[in-house]
Formats: sequence, structure tokens, C-alpha cells
Amino acid sequence: MTAAAPSPRRAGAPHNASADDGYACCALVSAAGTVEEASGPEGAHVLRGAPALVGYARALLAAGRPAVRFWWRSPQAEWLNVTIAAVQGDPDQAEVTLERSAPPYDLTSRELDVLTLIAGGLSNQEIASRLFTSPKTVSTHVEHLLHKLGTPTRAGAAAIAAEQGAVRLPVPGRGHRLESLADRKSVV
Repeated sequence: MTAAAPSPRRAGAPHNASADDGYACCALVSAAGTVEEASGPEGAHVLRGAPALVGYARALLAAGRPAVRFWWRSPQAEWLNVTIAAVQGDPDQAEVTLERSAPPYDLTSRELDVLTLIAGGLSNQEIASRLFTSPKTVSTHVEHLLHKLGTPTRAGAAAIAAEQGAVRLPVPGRGHRLESLADRKSVV
């Protein structure tokens, strides 16, 4: 039995990450949507069961963007910090790294939803409508997340979300997609 050739890696990807640092797995996605193992079978297994993640990788390649980072909740209700990066030297492949972790800044799931929608430019009233809650409840979530992010303004929160990939995909709630959010996703 021969050893598999090492996979192409993006700059900064962990080579020997352990469970202690939250590293879960990674896999490669082609522009055509095929998935292959990169660091064991787990990453490819997760991606084959998550066509939306494969779609995000394909969209990144089609857009010619170098990388994107966001949060995704698996069907098992596990939070994953997802980084999708174009493979250097191969414009038709992206490496998808899935890292098990709670949402950033000690945000609750609902606060991450609200932060994502703030980054998409929605008002409290619009967020409340999407999330089937009251504007007062949204206002409380906004107050909490501003405190946790250490910023006094919604614009500051949106900037942190965009710069650090502290957004959730798919975009939470009902309603139209947030095209403005696609322009603001974190580029690493």
C-alpha cells in the first residue's frame, strides 16, 4: 500500500492540529463540485452531506476570491467555523476547513443570527420580522452583542463581523437573501 501524496495546502492551514485546538477536518472541493479527502475521511464525509458548503466553495472559486470565513451549524447542531480558501497554484480547487468551536466572542446562537443580519444592513424591525420575534427582543440581543464585541455601534459590529468572518451561513431567518452580505464576507 502506498502513502497518499500530501494535499495542497493554503497558507496557515494546520499541518498537525489536534483535537485540543478545535481542529476538526478539511477536504478539497473542485470547481465542478467534486469532493476529495485532504486530511482523512471526516472532512469529505461532512461535505458530501452538506451540499450548501460545497456550493459556497464553488461560489468562492467562481468569484475568484482568495478565501472566506463564516460559521455554520451542522445537522447535528454542532457549530463549525468554516474557512474556504482557494488552493494556491490551482484555481479550480478550494480547501474547506471545518473547525469545531462555539460561536465567537461568547455570542449565543441568536446573537450570531442578529449580528449576521446587522452585517447585512437590516434594521431591528427587519431582523425581528425575519426571525419571528419582536423588535424589543432584537434590541436586547443587539445590546448584548455590542457589549460582547466591545463596540458601541452597529456599524462597528458589522465591521467586526465582516473582517473576522463572524457571520452565519446560510443567512438566518426567512425572507430574501442578503446580497449586501455577500459583498462583506470576511476575506482571510
